[in-house]
Amino acid sequence: MKTDRDMAENILNRVTEIKVIRARRKRTIEKIASVTCVLAIVFAMSITFIGNNTPEMPEESTANTTNEAVKANKGFLLMVANAADDEATYYKESDVNIPLGGILQIKNTKGMSREAINRMSYELKLRLEELYGLDDGFQIIGLEEEVAVHFGTADKLRFKLADPSAVDYVTLTCTDNGKLTVFDETAMGKIKEFTKTIKVGNEITITADEYMNIYDKGKGVHIEWFLSESYAKQLTEETPLSEINDTITGKVSYKDGAEELFAITLNFDDEGSLTSTYSSRIAYYPIAE
Repeated sequence: MKTDRDMAENILNRVTEIKVIRARRKRTIEKIASVTCVLAIVFAMSITFIGNNTPEMPEESTANTTNEAVKANKGFLLMVANAADDEATYYKESDVNIPLGGILQIKNTKGMSREAINRMSYELKLRLEELYGLDDGFQIIGLEEEVAVHFGTADKLRFKLADPSAVDYVTLTCTDNGKLTVFDETAMGKIKEFTKTIKVGNEITITADEYMNIYDKGKGVHIEWFLSESYAKQLTEETPLSEINDTITGKVSYKDGAEELFAITLNFDDEGSLTSTYSSRIAYYPIAE
């Protein structure tokens, strides 16, 4: 049986053990607290450093930059050059008179000699000289049967694209009254490296590759107009020249689906003098999503 002394010693030993355990626990807690505090400070400093040094992301532009870039690649020029090499250019204009002039004449030739028929072309040249001055590249197109129809001009009509790489194709057409021919005219003169002529009811199509490989190397697409054979055969010397008219229509189709249209109306007065009016408009422009 334990004596009072033994019990007292046991109690004292137990108290000492408890004090040692408590002291050890206190030191452990203080160490954990110190480490936690240091980590918290380091973490806070890291957040601050990262926050101050992370590059700001640029704000997303609300401008339709894609659409603007596409627009910048679009466009064309319609050019009218005269015998003096003065040139006027057109694009967005609407209902404006352009200096594309000329003279149309119709004469009955039944029973006429070849010499008399040839003189008709000479007389037309004289009228062109009154309009343009001395002969410097008059273009006279004629159909000579029982009724001779001649059209003469010194003006040149050309078409150029601003950026052929943005284009899918170009189409040109006119009414059944007319006929179109397109070709390349280089700096060396009227060299028909590539020629297309419209037939009644059809249209001329120029692809982007054709344009870049042929017309873009020269002065653009040269457009030549005359009456269609079927229409010219219906005319007589008594036909009022002011009743004769035609409309040349062009469409530029872009790779993104946009289309631009232009039109040139051709009207003659009673003396056969040509008046031309030009208009351009955007038919469709895709809305960027």
